Amino acid sequence: MDSPIVPSAEDIAFVEQAVVDGGKGVDAMLLGITRGLAAMRWPPGSSLVAVEWSAAMIRSFWSRDGLPAASDVVRADWRQLPLASASRDVVVGDGCYTALATLRDAGLLNAEVNRVLRPGGLFCMRCFARPSRGLQVGTVFDALRAGRIASVFLLQWLLAMAVHGDTNEGVRLDTVWRVWRENLPQPRELFARLGWPQDSTWTFERWKGIQVRYSFPTLEELSELASPAFTTLARRIPAHAWGECFPSVVMRSRPRK
Repeated sequence: MDSPIVPSAEDIAFVEQAVVDGGKGVDAMLLGITRGLAAMRWPPGSSLVAVEWSAAMIRSFWSRDGLPAASDVVRADWRQLPLASASRDVVVGDGCYTALATLRDAGLLNAEVNRVLRPGGLFCMRCFARPSRGLQVGTVFDALRAGRIASVFLLQWLLAMAVHGDTNEGVRLDTVWRVWRENLPQPRELFARLGWPQDSTWTFERWKGIQVRYSFPTLEELSELASPAFTTLARRIPAHAWGECFPSVVMRSRPRK
């Protein structure tokens, strides 16, 4: 997969700049096993623990190659992190809020990250976020037909954002599939014109009947949710056409009372 589905070199550099700024090794935690973040330029002497829920993902994609010497992965829920309080200097993640069904779950993640961070620790997250002005289903399909969506994976995320309703509830994957089928019942001719693989339809078909919810809070909603525990230090909005949907944020944990 390519950016923006996975972090671009610029996205990684944004995190590296924040983490390397102090110049000394850090004890870091990675939410998930995003390869670009795991193998980024960590300060010498750093340690890394990745926390991933899916055993299948760990078996298929986890590797210590190119990672700090002290690296490990554990299987756990991000809302109940198996790490000691005040044990990490840095927490990084990519699209993690989307995998949680509700804004309440996102708040639980923030609380756990704040717990495991040392006072003043950094929390760096790239978000999949609905634009504050909203995103319409028709706009997404117009952009698709005009060739302004680079891949079926990007189409999938954009359509999910457009179908998304109340952030408190997220969006069912089956609902996204139904909107896809209603608006593009015969996609192969269009895919051929766009130069996409003909088996790209599988990307949507695998969501048929799936009741799991994904969540796409706006950046403003995420900022408000994080504000009791974190201070925002920097934001990055990528320069590409859909950059507003894939912002990155660096936050610092507030002093605990």
